[in-house]
Amino acid sequence: VIGGLNLKKIFQQDAFALFVKPPSYDELEKRLRGRKTDSDEKIAQRMEKAVKELAFSSEFDVILVNDDLDRACASAEELIREFLRKE
Repeated sequence: VIGGLNLKKIFQQDAFALFVKPPSYDELEKRLRGRKTDSDEKIAQRMEKAVKELAFSSEFDVILVNDDLDRACASAEELIREFLRKE
């Protein structure tokens, strides 16, 4: 998140900052647990990091809620195409 914002500061209008966020904290935790790849401690760390990162979401050009993966991917693709057409 910080790296993305730094790039946006450098390239300004020549960069497109897209923030992809989960529909809720509970859903994010459910997804992380469902993967069964991280310990409870690691999940807690990731949830803590998510809270911090979500605080920066308003600084991005667009916030995309990933409530359905296929729809979110299609939306992201369209947003990027729109941005590139403006160039």
